[in-house]
Amino acid sequence: MAPCHRGPEAGDAAGRATKITAMAAESQLVDAGALEVRNPATLEPVGSVPVAAPEAVQEAVNEARLAQERWAGSSFGERRALLGRVAESLLDRLDEVAATITAETAKPVVESLTTDLLVALESLVWTAANAEHVLRPERARPTGNAVAGWPARLARLG
Repeated sequence: MAPCHRGPEAGDAAGRATKITAMAAESQLVDAGALEVRNPATLEPVGSVPVAAPEAVQEAVNEARLAQERWAGSSFGERRALLGRVAESLLDRLDEVAATITAETAKPVVESLTTDLLVALESLVWTAANAEHVLRPERARPTGNAVAGWPARLARLG
């Protein structure tokens, strides 16, 4: 007896998974210049993300490197102030960011708030309050022969 194919309209899990897989593959190629983002619960489009050319990626990496150098040269007070401004900005946009997380992940809004945003806010506030202790420069202090242990670790992976 030939297997019966039940499509996504039948409402079964296998059919829904097939539809999701097909739509995910299709959405990656919707437009060569953008990737489409879909709500995983409804499969409705949420938005799109532009595809960056390799040159633009390199430019972003260079800008990030410069930003890190500025951060490294900043005082703990400047770092604390910046983290505080980021926390305030996130708090001002909490509903908007929660809605975006919910649309992109299909989490309930309360879960987006409690497991993503409030945790991020708490981390920002804590890091700002403890900047001198957690953001100070540290020198790596190797213990033992760090190189000798790698072959054994890699062998366990294979």
